[in-house]
Amino acid sequence: MSNIIDELLRVIDYISEKAISRGATEVEAYATYSRCVEALAHNNKLHTASEVRDLGVGIRVAIGKKVGFSYTNRFDSESLINAIEKAMEVAKGTPEDRFWRGFPGGPFTYTTPKDTFSKRIAGKSTSDAVNDIKSLLDGALSDKRITVVYAVSTYTHFIVAISNSNGVKGVDEGTATMVGIEVVANEAGYTTPSVFEVCSRRIEECSVDEVVNKAVDRALKALKPIKVEPRTYDVVLEPEAMSSLFTYTVMPALRGDNAVRGKSPLRGKEGERVTSKSLTIVDDGLIPGGMATSKFDGEGVPKRRTELIVRGVLKGFIYDTYWGRRAERPSTGNAVRTSYNIQPSVGFSNFMVTPGTESIDSYVNSCERALLINELQGAHSSNPETGEFSVVAVPAWIIRKGELKAVKGAMIAGNIWKILKRINFVSREVKDIGSLKLPWMGFASVKVITQ
Repeated sequence: MSNIIDELLRVIDYISEKAISRGATEVEAYATYSRCVEALAHNNKLHTASEVRDLGVGIRVAIGKKVGFSYTNRFDSESLINAIEKAMEVAKGTPEDRFWRGFPGGPFTYTTPKDTFSKRIAGKSTSDAVNDIKSLLDGALSDKRITVVYAVSTYTHFIVAISNSNGVKGVDEGTATMVGIEVVANEAGYTTPSVFEVCSRRIEECSVDEVVNKAVDRALKALKPIKVEPRTYDVVLEPEAMSSLFTYTVMPALRGDNAVRGKSPLRGKEGERVTSKSLTIVDDGLIPGGMATSKFDGEGVPKRRTELIVRGVLKGFIYDTYWGRRAERPSTGNAVRTSYNIQPSVGFSNFMVTPGTESIDSYVNSCERALLINELQGAHSSNPETGEFSVVAVPAWIIRKGELKAVKGAMIAGNIWKILKRINFVSREVKDIGSLKLPWMGFASVKVITQ
């Protein structure tokens, strides 16, 4: 891989030199390499297997307070010069941004995070991904009531190099693997809602058997559902449901760009209690093995740990360089880029809710009556500026002292900032949902609607 790293460094150095010589006030080059092997299954059958390699560089230039962006996936001199000139052309035709105060200033000292790169994962082939899919299918279809709607296995190796004319320069390398499955169960003419189970890791292989068993178990438990009466219930959200709801309500509210623009209901509330004391939320870009862990963010700013809500008190927001400066705050290392062909924006690294002390099994066994929800449909329609939501709970179960009975046609509605003040349970177990690390969480007196 040293040849690839050398090539990425050559490209970003070349871009910096040529852009400045052509009149750019500042320049930033963000070059990436990735190799991903993947296998997919649809409707109980292996569908495709592929290996994709991608190489490219994104270029941002500033001419005074005008910023332009371009990118290319070709590294010959002519293509790089053309991309630079396109970025310059865009900058010249863009209105001045009176808030622009430049790219980040370096040089920075980077912390090398643990457990983010594995030679073994980097060397995986399509055959490895195909074998995972075969094992997923064999395990799930051993029960005739199960249909595999979709399954996926991926192994990814990536390298990122960044530099800007203000002294920022860094290289990072990582790996990731993911196995996921979507199943439904059918019995006596009734088909359950889809049940999803996903495992993602940086340096370890996921247990295919564990993924299959969890998905199949939940799907079978969703058979023979009953209707429940509309009323308020204590509700327990599993990490999958927490992820859906938080993604469209809590996380947008904790972004600094939304706070600056007046689109966050938490704007101006730093130092105030905004949730129950049971809730602590941290963004940590350096946690070992985190799916979003890396040396630096999408602008080359070092990743860090940022406290957002501590025992219910709002401590602050996440920022990239641009929005941090507008808020008169430093960047928290939260500029996110999903590809070289996309400009950075404010986003989370590893979003973590601090676990509690009681196990989920203990809660279920002692609970008099509550609604346990695995996943939520319609969370994307929530209002991030107010926190209002109305979602379908699928699959879901009524808990009565350790016994679970599937329910159908249940919806929950309310305001996230109100129910976060009524937390009555946080599990000690935590589950990774992509780059979110979430416990099971219980809430008192949630409105449940039946269809």
